[in-house]
Amino acid sequence: RDYDGLFTARQVPEKGARVLQQAFVDTDYRIYYAAGIPYHGMPKLYNRAKIHFTPSLDTPSWREQFMPYTNLEALLCGCKIVASNSKSMAEWLVPAPGSAIVPQNDPGATRHAAEEFLRDWQVNIEGMEWARKHFSCQAVAEKLDKIFRSL
Repeated sequence: RDYDGLFTARQVPEKGARVLQQAFVDTDYRIYYAAGIPYHGMPKLYNRAKIHFTPSLDTPSWREQFMPYTNLEALLCGCKIVASNSKSMAEWLVPAPGSAIVPQNDPGATRHAAEEFLRDWQVNIEGMEWARKHFSCQAVAEKLDKIFRSL
């Protein structure tokens, strides 16, 4: 794969690009910061990366409310995930194989998690299977059906 890491979020402070910049300054790691890429081009980018980063930062007026779909899409393309513990991401990603949750605003922990994945990197087959099992249209429909029937 061409990139050690991929960052696909908007370039706003709460998405944590600065954390990645600090984590990988003065290294030879290839981190690609993708902004403004049309959605249909994203699978190609995910397939060129080893790790997808989501270093989101909670603010007084903003928190991740749901695991970003970018993490699911990256898992489905075989990436490992390094994400911050911003709101719900830890709740959704903790059971996902090939994912690491790190403290928010911690460049050292972000880099360490990435280095662990890169040391013995292989396509994240288990993560792909986990994402398909838990987030396929069928699985989501069954979960919603169960919720609606319980009301």
